[in-house]
Amino acid sequence: MKIFVWNSRSLFIGRLEHLSFHSERSAYLICSLSSENFRIAEEPEGDWKICRSVLVPQGLQVQIDAKNDLISAMSIETQDVHKFLPDPKAARIQIEPVLLENAFRNISILLQETDSDTDKQKELLEELDRLIPANFTPRKMDPRISAVVEKVSEDLSENISTEELAILAGLSVSRLEHLFKEASGISLSEFRTWQRVKAAALAIANGENLTEAAQSAGFYDSAHFSNSFKKTYGFPPSLFLNPKTKFHFF
Repeated sequence: MKIFVWNSRSLFIGRLEHLSFHSERSAYLICSLSSENFRIAEEPEGDWKICRSVLVPQGLQVQIDAKNDLISAMSIETQDVHKFLPDPKAARIQIEPVLLENAFRNISILLQETDSDTDKQKELLEELDRLIPANFTPRKMDPRISAVVEKVSEDLSENISTEELAILAGLSVSRLEHLFKEASGISLSEFRTWQRVKAAALAIANGENLTEAAQSAGFYDSAHFSNSFKKTYGFPPSLFLNPKTKFHFF
């Protein structure tokens, strides 16, 4: 299993038997990296559909039966995939999105085959960003919002209030929250949680135990981290946070 995390995105590549998850905060592009199809169904009573790739919009509970096939799954901010959905307001899975499938599969296969060449991995992740342009790019943001992003990210264990961040940006709390959501597509609190989840996962990958990693990233305890991880990615951390998982953070 490989996990790549960069900007506001993540990519999981590994063999998958069966998975049930809720796309609460992100959309997902999922693809088989072999010649085999997999099955997907919307819960609780959706019909099984057979496909080699699928685009799952935000807000759906789905289950996947992949029979231990090699699968690539990328989490994407929901506003970044609107143009690839026939009706963005209708939360329905899109089977085999023709504009994305082949390029996504080819890039994923190359990432699976690339273990230690970080420059090559960065190039491939940049190709994914060109395939599905990301709305969340702090370097292009209003400098006031970029300052807030930097402050939140530099010490995740410090619970800086929204009022303090508004003072830093020279804005009212309501204006800061509006501009942040407008610039990134997610709320300030969601961004803070996402940063903490990423930091805790990296600490676990580097050998810290679950409790220490959770607390150092600003979570109350390991249960708080696990719940936040599941809300962020749709599935529990126990599914992927194991010694055989290779993490790549950029």
